[in-house]
Formats: sequence, structure tokens, C-alpha cells
Amino acid sequence: MSYFLDKKFTKKLDEGRRIIPLIDHDNINEVIEYIELLTSHKFSIFEYTLRHQDSIDHIKILRKKFPHIILGAGSVKDKKTIAILDKKKINFFVSPGIIQNLSLLKKNYLPGVLTPSEIINVQKLKILKLFPANVLNISEYLKTLKGPFPEIKFIPTGGVNINNFSEILSHENVFAVAGSFMFPKHKNKSLDLKKTTKILTQL
Repeated sequence: MSYFLDKKFTKKLDEGRRIIPLIDHDNINEVIEYIELLTSHKFSIFEYTLRHQDSIDHIKILRKKFPHIILGAGSVKDKKTIAILDKKKINFFVSPGIIQNLSLLKKNYLPGVLTPSEIINVQKLKILKLFPANVLNISEYLKTLKGPFPEIKFIPTGGVNINNFSEILSHENVFAVAGSFMFPKHKNKSLDLKKTTKILTQL
């Protein structure tokens, strides 16, 4: 059973409008500001990607600063990283693909899948990351997957934006969406909190 079927997680995700904000940023102070803003709008679940040199250290800081949020690590690609993050009390792990030889009994693992063959390999988890969604006609693909995989729920990631997230969420086999569209940046890569606030008014 996947961590994402946990009732506490489902309740928190519903409060957050079934959106998991994906944070890909190396300025920890701006990340803290961002999480403070979103938690004030009842968001409780965040995914912080491991795409920067200090990402694991930043996760440690965030875990201490925000002990009550559900914090996930994204872009996880091997078992060694999971072992390291386990010690930092990470709530869930997200990978762009399927990490081989990882026990599917690990409740907090969300693997990325794209093809039916990949879905079959990890279908016991029930809820899967659909990635990269932007290479697909996502709505038609979700309808097609509903036939052979009626019990599977997906969290589309990649290409989800303010203009299409509502339509994607309307599909019965979509549990939630995840995306960096909730984390807009200025041209100089700094966080655009004003734009974030505007996005929040559109949800």
C-alpha cells in the first residue's frame, strides 16, 4: 500500500486543493518565505527536489523549521539517497522513474511512470506519478489508461500549469497534480512572491 493512500495524507491534500507544490530552488531563505506563505493558505504538502548541491542540507533545515508539514524529496534516483533522507524524517520520496530493487512495501515511495509496462511493474502502489506529462495529450492518455488500469490513480507532473491543472484534476483517475507553476520566479531566478499570491487567488 502506498503512503499516498494514508487517510491523513488524503485529508491534507484535499485541504491543499489536490496540488503538491514542487520546489526547485537553491535559495533556502526564499523557500522558507514561500512555504510560510502557502501554509497560511492551508497548503500542507510540499515536494523539494534534489537538483542542487545543497538540497539535502536544505531539506534538513526545512524539516526543522516546519515540523508539521508533509515534506517530500523529489528527483530521487537511488536507494542510497533514500537511506540518507530516511534519517531526516522525510515523509515521502518521488523519483522520475522506477528505482530498481526497491521494496514496494516502502509506504512512502512515489515512482514516476509513463508507459503501461512501467505501470504494471509498480501497480501494487495504487497511486503513481505520471511523468513527464507534457509529452502527452494528457487528457486523452488519462482516459485511455482508465480502461486497463481502473484501480490506479495518477499524480501528473511536468507541464502542469495554471491554465490546465483544473482540467487535469477533473479526471477520475487523477489523485492530485504536482508542479512548479506554484513557484514562479523572476528573470534573475529569484522567487516572485507577488505572482505566487496572485496564483493563490486563482485556485
